[in-house]
Order: sequence, then C-alpha cells, then structure tokens
Amino acid sequence: MSAFQGTMNRLPDPDDDIGDHMMILRNVKACLDTNDNWRTVVNVLAKFRLPVVFDPFVLRKMEMASSPADFLLNELIMRCCKVKYLCEILRNSSQYDALSYLVKPEPVEITKQPGGNEEVLQIRLGGDLKLHCEAIGIPPPTFQWYFGNVVLENQTSSCLSIPSFSDNDVGEYHCSVMQQLPGEVREIHSNVVYVEIMVHLPVFVIQLPKVLNVKFNEGVILRIGISSAAHLEWYKNNELLQNEKSDVLQLSNITENTVIVCRASNSAGEVFSDRCRINVMPHEFELTNNNQNFTTAKFAILIANEKYDNLNRLYTPAYDASTLANILIRLNFQVLTLKNLTKDEMKVVLKKFCQLILPGSYVFFYYVGHGFQIGDKYMMGVDTPCPQSYLRSDCICDQEVIKDIMMAVPKLLVIILDMCLRVPDKSENPEIYSEVPQIVEYERNGNCNLVQGYATCCHLGAYEKRTSQNGLYVQHLAKFLDKNLPITQILQLAHLDFNRCKGTDRQKPYLSSDDVKCFKLTDPIKSDQPASRHLDLFNNLPESGEICFPCIKKRICITFSKHNFVYCNAIDVQLSQIFDSHSIVATVNHDVLETSWKVDMEKKCSILTIENLQRIKFQEEIIITLKICKFDMTSNETGVEDDSQNHLKVLDYFQINIGSPLISYVDLKS
Repeated sequence: MSAFQGTMNRLPDPDDDIGDHMMILRNVKACLDTNDNWRTVVNVLAKFRLPVVFDPFVLRKMEMASSPADFLLNELIMRCCKVKYLCEILRNSSQYDALSYLVKPEPVEITKQPGGNEEVLQIRLGGDLKLHCEAIGIPPPTFQWYFGNVVLENQTSSCLSIPSFSDNDVGEYHCSVMQQLPGEVREIHSNVVYVEIMVHLPVFVIQLPKVLNVKFNEGVILRIGISSAAHLEWYKNNELLQNEKSDVLQLSNITENTVIVCRASNSAGEVFSDRCRINVMPHEFELTNNNQNFTTAKFAILIANEKYDNLNRLYTPAYDASTLANILIRLNFQVLTLKNLTKDEMKVVLKKFCQLILPGSYVFFYYVGHGFQIGDKYMMGVDTPCPQSYLRSDCICDQEVIKDIMMAVPKLLVIILDMCLRVPDKSENPEIYSEVPQIVEYERNGNCNLVQGYATCCHLGAYEKRTSQNGLYVQHLAKFLDKNLPITQILQLAHLDFNRCKGTDRQKPYLSSDDVKCFKLTDPIKSDQPASRHLDLFNNLPESGEICFPCIKKRICITFSKHNFVYCNAIDVQLSQIFDSHSIVATVNHDVLETSWKVDMEKKCSILTIENLQRIKFQEEIIITLKICKFDMTSNETGVEDDSQNHLKVLDYFQINIGSPLISYVDLKS
C-alpha cells in the first residue's frame, strides 16, 4: 500500500500540531529511519527560517536511540511544530516518501531530461555513460531505463550508468517514470537520446624504436600496435612501400642508412608513428656495442597519489609503488618512495632528488595516480582542483620531469606513468581548452637514453580492481622488472602479458624508446668514486626504545620503520602490545600529519602510522602523545572524556619525541 493510499481519507490539517497525529507520524518515522534519512532532516532544520539546532550531546543521544527519527519527531513535538512546517521541512530535505503521508498527491513531472536538450550524445569507446532523468511527484515516482524497447535490468534509479561503453551499447535510450496512485498508475516518458561512439584518431600503442643498429646486409622486422581499426601504410625514406599494409614490416639486405615511418588513418584523420632510423654500423661499433654496460649509480623515485582532495580516491597506488620499490632495491637502486604529494611537493621533491643524481647513472621514475593527456601528459597532485576547474598549470607535465632529470646527465632514464591518459571533457571543463599551455624547453642530452612506458594510451583509462592489491599494470610489470633483460624488452613482455588478459579494449599499455644499447636494470655499478648512499639522508629514523604505562603494569617496546618499509614521508611506530581502537589514542603536535592504527596479529603488535611528514617545516620535532583509555559510558556526565574520542576515559599517557624522521629531516628548499 502506498503512502497516499494509506492516508488519503485522514490527511491532517496543516495548522494542527504534529503531536495530534501520532498514527501518521509512525509512518513518517519509518521513512526517516530508512537509510538514516533523519540526518538530512537535521541538516535542513539547522538552516530553516526558524532554525532548530541540536547540540552535540543531543545528537549523540539521537544516534544511539533505537529509532533516531522517533527521537527527532519528539523533539519537534515538544517545540509545538505544526503540520505545515513539518511538510515544508520534509520537502526541503527531499523526503517525499515521508511527505506523502501528510499531503495530497501531486502529479509526476520530469524536471531534468536525459542528455539535456541534446538528441545525440557521443562518448569515447571504453568510457562510462551516465544519463540523468530527474522527476518530482507525490507519492515519489519510480524509474525504469530502456535501451530501444528493451528493459535494462537493475537500471531503476534516476541515473543510468553503463561502464566501459562499447559498440554493442550504441543506440537509443529513454526513461519511463511511473507514479503509483490509488486505482491507477501514471507513466510518462523522457526524451529519447541516441548515444554513439566518438570517432578518434588512431593511436600507436606500440611505437617503432627511434634508432636501430644493424650489420651490413642484415635484415630487421618492425612491428607497430594500433588502438583501433585503421588503414596502414609504410614509408621508406619518404617513399611509399607498395602492398605493405599490415602491422609488421620485414626488411632484408639493408646496405645503407634508412628511415622508416608508418601512417595510420581512419575517418577522423591520419597520424604518423615515430621515425625509426636504421643505421648500418661498421665492424668496430659492433665490437664496442657487445661489451657489458656499466653505470656509476642507480637511482629511483616513485610517487603514489591516492588520497585526493577533489577527485575520486584510488585504492592500489600505495601498494603499486611499494611493490616496484622492493624490486628496485633488490637491483641495487637507491630508492625514494613517497605518497600523496601535492603539485608543489612533487616539484620540490623532484628538484631535491635530481641534485643527488650522479652523472652517468641509471634513473627510474614511476608515478601512479590520476592523470590526463592534452598534448603532453600531466600528473595530478592530491590538491588538484575538481574536474570542472583544473588546468594544466595545476599539474605536473611529463616534459618537466624529463627536463629536470636530464640536467643531472644520466646515462639511462626510464619513465613509467601509471595513470589515465584520457583527454579532459570539453563540456565539463572548457577552461582548460582556453588555457595557454606553458612550453617546456630544454636541451636534450645526447648521451642519455630515454625509455618511456605508459600504463595506457591516449583517450583510454588505467584501471584498478578493489579486490586486487595491485593495479592492473603493475600486476604484469612486476613479473618481469627484475629479469636480466634489456629494459625495452622487459616493458614489451609486460605489455604483451597484459594484452592477453580481458579488458584490453579499455586499457592498452604503450612504449616509446630511443634506446640504442641494450641497457638492463641489472647492469653492474662501476664508478671511480667511493660507493655512497646519496639518498640515505631521507632514511633518518629514531632509535628503538621502551615505554612504561603503570596503569596496565607493562613495559612496551617501541620500534620505528618506514611505512611499508619503503615510504620516506610516512613512519610506522610499532608497539609490542595489541591494543584495540578504544584502549589507546595517539595524537601528534602537527595538524598537517595524519595518523592511523592497525593491528598485526601475526607479530602480536599494534602499529601507528604517521603520514605527510613532508608537510612539516624543516627539522621540526614530532611529539607523539599515547593515551591509555577505558571505555566509559558515563564519561559525558562526569566530564572525564578524551578530547578526540567519545566515551573514552584517559587512564595514563606517555609522550615520545621522535625528532625529525625520514623526509622531515631533509631541507627540501636548499
């Protein structure tokens, strides 16, 4: 029975006190208890023209009541609230189910059509389709979406959501809006919207090598990968090669230097691959090139951004960066791993990192987080503005990273960007298209070999699964990263392994390289300079010790380590005692720091993690206050309560000065 059917013959008079209609209020109460709808009403009451504001103590009692809505309505009854005011409050808080017990029915009306005024919408292949149909009426209407004339199962909300839009999803969509009235069902239909796939230029997901060295009269096989169906043509020294229309080109008996390029075209236009210069090398070069490669040192910086202020949170970046960091440490890299950096923090940390790089070294740069492509590729700090307003100037361009690291004169630079490369939606963020981009100028170091790997290609996303510890790209890259193979071959194997899995139409890894020699991450370090650990200043940790809490009559060992043993801007404080969340509270003396607890049952210890160490001033001391507490329901009345937790009575506390650990010990501005 609908709300109107149950109350049509006994609607209350608007000027009555709500306390005169307790039977009707039972139904209103049930609606407000559902999904904690009463909280919305509380928020509206605080902004009502006759504001009703509950103090925190009353709100806590309301939350703990068996029926918070009953508690709320009783508060309004005590204030002699009229039916007409309750109706206004429920309407302002969009609680139409509850309102339908108090007023006459109102006919259903569509207030927002799907697609706005557009009859045809375009969406990128693999993008997420969202259509909205909003309607009002009392009793509140229900929704059912249709694809053509076919009912879409489980699409019964005001928003239609179809992830990973494909060719099979192209067609007409509309929404049926229904309202249940006594003896009849009213049904109206939204406008019909035709949704089609936006045609994009083809994208090379596997590029040609920029340089190849071959022996005289030797042959080569070149292969490209393309993101979508396209017509292919091959050119040799700017001349079209007849009948060469596949993604593989085989050349034999090469006797002179040659330049090869591939052209891909579709209805959206044409694009060209990187040019591949094939050099016919003299015998002396062959002997030199077969020698073992050496490096003066190996450095790596890994940045994992997942806790964004204005963008969707990500769940696997921290695990992705720590997975790769552990592999690189085994390969004798000096590794700097950081998480949740703002744009300015990324710039400052990168500058400091580049100051420590030795000339002739191998450098590995990895970023995982949100990103996009509009010409260049842009990494997004955790403070990036919302999708409707961010600009390129709010982010870090990949060319800035290359420029900064190139100034350190490395021998090999490997850049891995594990992020989306979708182009920003012009209708959602038009300002970014009117922005004048900053051009990054730098002089390329001819002795540095650059290898760039991307988790996906332009117009496509990079994905994670909430059920997996690592993102999709790192799951495959980690299988091969420590192999004794050239870095370009490692990335090719990882990408081929990725492409064997489902979902490759949504994410296609991409490789670009001008690697001449067969550089391996396993190459040995050979330097005239004494061996030193240039990144050790980021690894400063407090000494282990003991603390004593007389109230629990125990001495507790306390040890310190990098968070997950790799992060230099987060520290793990391990206590040799298992505490539950109500028996210990930790506070620190800097508001910019974040703290969290976890229990390691295997090691029988509690671990306090302190994050964002990069945000405190250079070498400022960190003081941790540990409070041993007892859960006490009477603490509100006695006045004995911890400042940060409800119903916790502080029994004892201990303060620990851990100095300036890890990155907080480093002067990033020097």
